[in-house]
Amino acid sequence: LSIYAGNKTESMANLLGRKGYSSAFFHGAPNGSMGFSAFTKLAGFDHYFGKNEYNNDADFDGMWGIWDEPFMQYMSTEITQWPEPFFVSFCSLSSHRPFKVPEQYTGVFPKGPLPVQEPTGYSDHALKEFFAKSAKEPWFKNTLFVLCADHATTSFLPEYQTAPNAFAIPIVFYYPRGTLKGQSDKLVQQIDIMPTVLNYLNYDQPYFAFGFDAFAPDRHNFVVNNIGGTYNFFQGDYF
Repeated sequence: LSIYAGNKTESMANLLGRKGYSSAFFHGAPNGSMGFSAFTKLAGFDHYFGKNEYNNDADFDGMWGIWDEPFMQYMSTEITQWPEPFFVSFCSLSSHRPFKVPEQYTGVFPKGPLPVQEPTGYSDHALKEFFAKSAKEPWFKNTLFVLCADHATTSFLPEYQTAPNAFAIPIVFYYPRGTLKGQSDKLVQQIDIMPTVLNYLNYDQPYFAFGFDAFAPDRHNFVVNNIGGTYNFFQGDYF
């Protein structure tokens, strides 16, 4: 909605498109929600799959869009029909307010002390079922998966109720045929995902990115975030 909304931007969709990758963005909300369908055109995605394309309101959660589990099953089915290589981005929605789960899962997932925890359990289940279905397909073993939260949420543990850790989110890289294993304490942020993926794929063309390669052994990288006009800078042990 800013004056920069029409600017051309580089993304993994258009960069990989130059290498013959087809691309698609999946989001189970009504088309136009969050401005995703407009932005994905600017970012160079070939296809957009939303609530319209899913075309079955029986799986509508009544507020956000299609429940995560059936929509992710739909996504797996769609992907399987495409020739490799492809790049797919997916934004889930069931772990958002009003923090509900489908009726058939009432009482199945732990509620915990925070309302967000029960639907997060459902979203984890949806992800598990997506992997179970997709693992049977030939494209699965050739795919690098990146799992990332779009933002932090309310926290129960006191160590996450601090200025720096209020931004802490998981970022997971998974390649079924690779040697990626373990946990890193290196500072990494969402904007590092693109250079990390492109370097891992041995992308050989120049491109512009603000981020750093998360797999690089050096620790000269830094992280910046902003909330309410207050900027936070992280580098090494410095905050």
